[in-house]
Amino acid sequence: MSWFNRLPLNQKITAACYLVAALFAVPTLIAFILVGKTVVGICVIAVLAGLTYPFTRYLQTALTSSFDDISNASAKIAKGDFTSRIMESGEW
Repeated sequence: MSWFNRLPLNQKITAACYLVAALFAVPTLIAFILVGKTVVGICVIAVLAGLTYPFTRYLQTALTSSFDDISNASAKIAKGDFTSRIMESGEW
């Protein structure tokens, strides 16, 4: 697991999403093979793999967009531009 700890946050999210999809895909494929519907199982796995990518991109954007805003604002402040603002989102 040390390889996972060294990954940046975006890559951790991607790896986690694909690992969860794989953990779901293996038993699903085995179940379809046991029932005798191997082609259907492969199609389900292909659809799952196809849907994992957009979901991963959405999750990455939702979780890391505020970090990008903070990084950009802090870089501007470091260069002397104290007019930079960060929009507050969320409720207390």
